[in-house]
Amino acid sequence: MRRKQRLGYVYVLPAVIIFFIFIAYPVVFNIFIGFHKWSGLGEPIWTGLKNYQKVFGDPAFKTVLKNFVFITGLFVIFDCIFGMIIAVFVKMELKISKIAKVLIYLPVVLSPVIIGYTFRTLLEANNGIVNVLLRRIGLDRLAQQWLINPKLVLYVILMILLWQGVGFAMILYTAGISGIPSTVYEAAEIDGAGELKKFFYITIPLLRGTTYTLVIMNVITYIKLFDLVWVMTNGGPGNTTVTFTIYVYNKAFKLYDMGGASAVATIMMGISLILTALQLKMYNKGRDL
Repeated sequence: MRRKQRLGYVYVLPAVIIFFIFIAYPVVFNIFIGFHKWSGLGEPIWTGLKNYQKVFGDPAFKTVLKNFVFITGLFVIFDCIFGMIIAVFVKMELKISKIAKVLIYLPVVLSPVIIGYTFRTLLEANNGIVNVLLRRIGLDRLAQQWLINPKLVLYVILMILLWQGVGFAMILYTAGISGIPSTVYEAAEIDGAGELKKFFYITIPLLRGTTYTLVIMNVITYIKLFDLVWVMTNGGPGNTTVTFTIYVYNKAFKLYDMGGASAVATIMMGISLILTALQLKMYNKGRDL
């Protein structure tokens, strides 16, 4: 028995080593550097909480928090709504269901960099296809500076993120609906429930677990949002579309403030842990009902 136990430890050891080298050590080192002034070269200088004070006093960081709440909040809400509605229609097995499922899911597998470059070209103010078409059909007033107008650009990014992400929500909800026993719907039909009542009183409540899972995954994914926004706007105009990761990148590789960048990364990790813990608590509470 002891020999088998030792052999088990040997099998687990490579995974443990990889975990400590590539996950545990970088996390601890990042937290450590967050309390120091360091440019990436030389010896780190202890500064205590000064990096965190500078970050929370920086107007750009306040914009980062506002953008995170705006984009993540609206994305999570609309992604769940559209994903569930599309999944319901796909499960109806209409003639176009299979084609629709493929077309809706296709953007999920595309690289965010490719999507960013494509939409940056389409939405270019002067020669972009969108504005050119609007002018040709006489809708000049609708032609906009899509990626330059500070009041418009966040909504544009949100729409593109939804276009890319709703296919993944559809797949999760489709799998969730497949797991609902057909007898539940049959019993509801016998009681006289129509399609809307079955959707609101059966489908939505029984997909609660899927919704919580999707919300957790979306929050963690979009707190790390970088490539698509960077390709399209570089965080501009000004700091209008700056995200956590773009803010960290600018601090680390443009200002060479590794201590400040590490402090922001630690804050990102804290926000992710808190939000995930709250969502898991809600999920477990819902399961107990």
